[in-house]
Amino acid sequence: MFPICMTAARPEFDTLPVMKVTHYPLEPRDYKPFAQGIVAVDPQRLYLRLWAFETPPEPESRILLVLRHAGRTLTAAAGPEGVSAALDGAPCAPLACHPFTGDDLQGRYWGWLAEYPADLLGELAPGDSLTGNLYKCSDGRRPHLGSFFPMADPSRPLSPENDGAFVLRPF
Repeated sequence: MFPICMTAARPEFDTLPVMKVTHYPLEPRDYKPFAQGIVAVDPQRLYLRLWAFETPPEPESRILLVLRHAGRTLTAAAGPEGVSAALDGAPCAPLACHPFTGDDLQGRYWGWLAEYPADLLGELAPGDSLTGNLYKCSDGRRPHLGSFFPMADPSRPLSPENDGAFVLRPF
């Protein structure tokens, strides 16, 4: 189970566990972009921090995060131009959304931090389990599909059968 940290206030993101997209089951070439994600929650907000190492990113490039809890499904999509999300298929606007770019020892990256109401997926408490997955995909010039948790059926990304387990932990 991968931890989602519960904090008393806005988290220090550099101290939190990071999901890394490493499973590219359908990729016959060497193009497997490195993408990462952090999920955290405090009493007011659910934080989604998603970023990928691509220079430049194609317009079709996406980092997708699916979270399921208490019968609800949140699907967030970050692309070079912005973030969109849906709760149970209905559009869901973030409370705040911030782009970021930079570089480190792994290369240049682009990403977004999106903030949603903490109760978006229902009441959350330490020890609760969620399911979901983090994906990196594109149907552009360099098509690819990767995930954090291995996919049981790569032909149906975002399907619940491709979910792994998350657990809420105090931090």
